Amino acid sequence: APLPGRGPLGGGRETRYLATVAIAIAVAMAGALLLFLARRRRPAAAPVPPLAPLAPAAPAPIDDETARLARTIAELDAEFERRASPTPEERAAYDARRMELKHALARALDARRQHV
Repeated sequence: APLPGRGPLGGGRETRYLATVAIAIAVAMAGALLLFLARRRRPAAAPVPPLAPLAPAAPAPIDDETARLARTIAELDAEFERRASPTPEERAAYDARRMELKHALARALDARRQHV
């Protein structure tokens, strides 16, 4: 018969400790079983034959104007990034020039698309 105040299992701290260990072992075993079953259900992958090397694609013709504009934008960005702390006026001038160049590049790309 259980002792009064000790619960139906008859132990206090020891019973909780053993129950915790038993639950931890059960969870670990269930996890191991799930891993085993998950690996077992995967079908073996068929070997994939190596791919033949692709022939290099011919580079798309680049319009001199679009290339020049893209290069100018990149140079403008690099120059601006080199500045340690640009003034608000320098930032405004950079933003305005970059916007002009981007619009010109967009117009050049649109013109090229219409001619293709």
